[in-house]
Amino acid sequence: MQNILKKRYYAHGDLHENKPNLYYCAKCDAFEPLSHFDDLLHIKNRQEKYIKSLSVLKSYKNHFRPSDAQNIITIHAKADKNAQSAFFKWLLRQLKRDDPIGDLAKDVKRDPDFPKTAKTREIIRSYIAHKAHVSRETLVAFDESWSEFKTKTKIRSGMSLTLRFDVFKRDSYRCQLCGATAQDSRKLEVDHKIPVVKGGLDELDNLWTLCFECNRGKGVSDI
Repeated sequence: MQNILKKRYYAHGDLHENKPNLYYCAKCDAFEPLSHFDDLLHIKNRQEKYIKSLSVLKSYKNHFRPSDAQNIITIHAKADKNAQSAFFKWLLRQLKRDDPIGDLAKDVKRDPDFPKTAKTREIIRSYIAHKAHVSRETLVAFDESWSEFKTKTKIRSGMSLTLRFDVFKRDSYRCQLCGATAQDSRKLEVDHKIPVVKGGLDELDNLWTLCFECNRGKGVSDI
């Protein structure tokens, strides 16, 4: 009975109650067809517009919005979340980490154009590599995060990620044999100068940065 005395409030993306093919656009202050919300000008920040329009309702004492209101923005949000790749979802779970992978996760969360649905390493790495001012550290952090994601373990070969990045940083993120970097599409690895099988330790002076190709070529020989 109380709602009868109040005016129906429409949040951004709400379906019109009497016109099933029209949705309210708060940006345009008009009811528009579904295709209107797929326009590039409306895709960006559409979730934020929806949340903001809901917050405005609190100040409208003579308006109401049904709890079961159908909304195209929430439908899109659910579809977008379902389409997100396993790697993207895994990376967002690393946000609280105090290491380069945690820093990468924070950058990705802030990037509205990040390919959230991409499932291959090549596509994601190519996107990161072609961003303006991308650093060698960022590319190495991605390679490390992808390896950790695939192996499902934080520490590989008994060597901590912090130690690995200490080596990468000391060596300027560059292979110490051929000079290649992650920006040359090379995967960098931390290698033991004296192999573990020959008594080599996980210490900075026994570790160096090699690219995948040089490391495999070196094998277990001492250099």
